[in-house]
Amino acid sequence: MEWPELRRTAIQHYLKWQPRLLLVEDASSGMSLIDDLKTINDPVLPIMPVKANTDKIARANAATGVVEAGRVLLPEAAEWVHDFVEELAKAGPTAEYMDQTDEFSHGIAWFKQREISNYFLEWMKGQVQEQARKEMESEKGSPHRAWATQPPDPQSLAPSI
Repeated sequence: MEWPELRRTAIQHYLKWQPRLLLVEDASSGMSLIDDLKTINDPVLPIMPVKANTDKIARANAATGVVEAGRVLLPEAAEWVHDFVEELAKAGPTAEYMDQTDEFSHGIAWFKQREISNYFLEWMKGQVQEQARKEMESEKGSPHRAWATQPPDPQSLAPSI
């Protein structure tokens, strides 16, 4: 994708999907995109540069365990899912395109580095322990009551930009 189209597409996708964070590879055209998008003030884009420590194939391979473990959910009815899954299935040294695969791999790596799942497991464990403690102290405690607190938003764990 050439520069004007890359910039336009990044902005259009941000406006359409309103993500809380934009991961942009800090290499090649991504470097220019990062610098350019940081100048936009309306809206201010939440850009997070990411470094690629390995090649695209190695990054894709590193993401397969998360996928195979069933920790990735895709919306069945979304118009883009079929093409996305097809590209993932064809990823490899002879693949014609790997752009979505590479973006997906960066996203998986970002979440793995921050151990979001471990954070939620620890949060849930603490909630269960606290609820059990409260119910033990209360004569009318019921194990089926809803908890008063809600889990934290995973995006609040993202580094500030």
